[in-house]
Amino acid sequence: MDDGTSSGASLEAALTRDNEEAFRALASMPVTTARGDTLVRTGSAPAPTLIKIDVEGGEVGVLRGCGEVLAAAHPLLLIEVHSATTMFRTRAVLDALGYELRLLEDGGRPDSRCHVIARPPRGA
Repeated sequence: MDDGTSSGASLEAALTRDNEEAFRALASMPVTTARGDTLVRTGSAPAPTLIKIDVEGGEVGVLRGCGEVLAAAHPLLLIEVHSATTMFRTRAVLDALGYELRLLEDGGRPDSRCHVIARPPRGA
């Protein structure tokens, strides 16, 4: 959101005493999902050159669901990472694929989400 707060659509526990009121009106709903690898393999989508990931704590799951695409097509990645733990896990997945990560901005708070760019291996 524009004021820097989360929209609340999170796979991580987001409810705290500070924001409990904001979440009272929210409801959940089922959505259809598909792995990036499946979409490319079946021809439903072309191999991407850029992937933007903003999934409120589900970053590692998205990266794992695109493992074949990342290894073969080497797209540039723009990722909003939602916690230090998620950043650690995200970095481990991308390091194994040879990606180079760079912090774009940290939201001004070291315990908050941050935005990173992940460049594919040189020569890829």
